[in-house]
Amino acid sequence: MYPPKTEQKESRGKAILLTLSIGLSFTLWFVNQLGRDYQTVLTFSYRITNIPSNISIENRYANLSFLVKGKGTNLFWKKISPYHDTLQLRYHHYFHLGYILPKQHKEDFRAVPNDIQLLYALPDTLKIRVFSNEWMKKVSVKPDLQFNLHPTVRLFKPISISPDSVTVYASSAAQINSLAWIETEQITTPEMEDSTVFYVPIKKGSLQVVPEVVTITAIPEKYTTIQPEIPIIINDIPNGITIKLNPPALKPQCIIPLKQYEQSQNIKMEWRISYNSLKEGVPLIPNYDFLPDYIQVVPPYESEVSFIIQSESP
Repeated sequence: MYPPKTEQKESRGKAILLTLSIGLSFTLWFVNQLGRDYQTVLTFSYRITNIPSNISIENRYANLSFLVKGKGTNLFWKKISPYHDTLQLRYHHYFHLGYILPKQHKEDFRAVPNDIQLLYALPDTLKIRVFSNEWMKKVSVKPDLQFNLHPTVRLFKPISISPDSVTVYASSAAQINSLAWIETEQITTPEMEDSTVFYVPIKKGSLQVVPEVVTITAIPEKYTTIQPEIPIIINDIPNGITIKLNPPALKPQCIIPLKQYEQSQNIKMEWRISYNSLKEGVPLIPNYDFLPDYIQVVPPYESEVSFIIQSESP
């Protein structure tokens, strides 16, 4: 048995009226709340201008966050707006202290509405790095890393350092002139089996360095061992001369990347020496530079090769 249609219409009307009343009440409450004073954090991008030609600033373009106070309506629209004007901060000598003093720049904050009060800047956004271009130098980076490798892998390729050089700012000409390169902080790696990337700080001491961190990439590879027989060949031997070598061939123990084993079997390895470079009584010292880069000789191996020069009888 359904209720009469008149009762249905009355119930629906009461529900609509109740909904409108609640919505109106909430709107009035919300508008009333927006009329009050609130505190919140606003972040502005800034740009430092009027920088002297002998000065460099690392974070010339960055962000500055403030605790602000203002009416809810002003803060609400400023907060939800995806666009904030950039603060134009004029260079000042106190930037050398390492931070921005926002109170000194009130006149530069045209991007902040007059009806919003800046209470103070958040300390972690105040930092700034100012360098003098008078004593600066670009130097190479030397890694100070102790690699721990899994027993099944070796490093066959040089490690990659990015960037491989940094800009250093010193406090005196003597300090910058004596600097030929700069080292990273010392790091001992965990046991490595696969390609690994490390983010390593520069050991800067009292220097200022840009950037302060470099990326080091190491690529260990699985390996196997080979022991090739490498003949020693003397070039340009004059007629009537014979040379006896001891040993006549090198047989070093080598390791190579597993993926290049087959390739190594097809390579002709020879150690060629010019006859004119021989000095009687001075043994030959193998350096194995003639081997491909991916082949590494491991000790023990022949450290010297003796020889005897003989003249054939007429």
